[in-house]
Amino acid sequence: MNIRRSIVAGAMTAAILGGAGALAPAAQAGTTAQPATQQSGDVSITASCGYYGGKALTMRGHTGKRVKEVQCLINKLWQGGNPLKVDSIFGPETERWVKKFQRDHGLAADGKVGKNTWAMFRAY
Repeated sequence: MNIRRSIVAGAMTAAILGGAGALAPAAQAGTTAQPATQQSGDVSITASCGYYGGKALTMRGHTGKRVKEVQCLINKLWQGGNPLKVDSIFGPETERWVKKFQRDHGLAADGKVGKNTWAMFRAY
């Protein structure tokens, strides 16, 4: 792992554990799938719901296993409140939470889950 990624990973961990506005694990993830750990280049991937393991662009209007993975990952990081319905439909609520996650983690808040957002989701 290079220095920059180490610093980013440390900052993300601090935000999750101590940040008031950060997303944190939720008890209700909407799935019984167990997290998997795998290695991708020099980034350790630890967050997974088991629905999708790729990094294809996923955005509002899409449906299927990629969307289900996004929704489940958001629920795993969610702090309080009602979790997203894991329904495989990328609608306005999913987009809203993707944008919040992106803003909270220094990404462009476009509501689209591309390679950078996938990587950040899976860094937890």
